[in-house]
Amino acid sequence: MNYRIGICAQLDRAPLLAAAGADHIEPGFGVVAGMDDATFAHSITLLRESGLCADSMNSMLPGTAILYGDEAQTEQLLDYVRRGMERAAILGCRNVVFGSGTARQIPEGWSLRDAQLRIAAVLDRFCDIARPYGIRIAIEPLRAFETNFIHTVADAAEIIALLPHCDNLGVNADIYHMLEGNEPFDALSLAGDKLYHVHICAPDRHIPRAERPESDHALYRDFFRALNAANYEGTVSMEAIAKDWREDAPPALAIIRAARDAATQN
Repeated sequence: MNYRIGICAQLDRAPLLAAAGADHIEPGFGVVAGMDDATFAHSITLLRESGLCADSMNSMLPGTAILYGDEAQTEQLLDYVRRGMERAAILGCRNVVFGSGTARQIPEGWSLRDAQLRIAAVLDRFCDIARPYGIRIAIEPLRAFETNFIHTVADAAEIIALLPHCDNLGVNADIYHMLEGNEPFDALSLAGDKLYHVHICAPDRHIPRAERPESDHALYRDFFRALNAANYEGTVSMEAIAKDWREDAPPALAIIRAARDAATQN
């Protein structure tokens, strides 16, 4: 399948990434939500002039967000999400990734089940805000080092199952977190049509490079084969560490596209 390949970066890098050959840019939801009006207007101009789209946005909530608070605290959070979703829609966003490991960390004294029910209730309200804009929310499983909650695609599917009426809640799968958690790539199929978006990078979270071991390149191909097997039809973003995107992005995009094409042919 001809997955479109983009890069996670802030909007001021849109011209650079367009010149590098990216298909889209994935900025941070929190950064965009926090911009003053003048900065946001300038960012819109940069994005439109670059010719890129912002199909997806990541880092939905800051670490200071209170997900397990009282109703007044929840309303403050909902106001933040409303502002962010309105801006996400202006940018043409289709998926907002709910990683936010610090914010979703289960507090002391809470059981796993209570946390699942609480996060489901909050996500339900987030999805209500996003739905009129045609935006979907994708839960991102994270490695255990970053949070004590929702580590695998199966974990995310448990939350989604609590909200069968929620037609815009799904999963964002990240190759790095899957590798860190020893989660097999065939777990992608567990999400079914709820697999909304994916992230890819080298196993050490850096940008893919040609000189890295062949085992890295094999992993990229295996990841795309698993996406094909899961009948995935969405976009792919590189969420990776780079020293210089101007220099590093073109070869990295070529590597990932080659892995995509090889997986499709075999």
